[in-house]
Amino acid sequence: CPSVTGNDTKRNRLESSAWRLRMNQES
Repeated sequence: CPSVTGNDTKRNRLESSAWRLRMNQES
């Protein structure tokens, strides 16, 4: 996989957290 910058990693982590919270609310 391509290397990602610190900002991309942070943004991806935030998106993952938001996605996880959304899934928890749906259940």
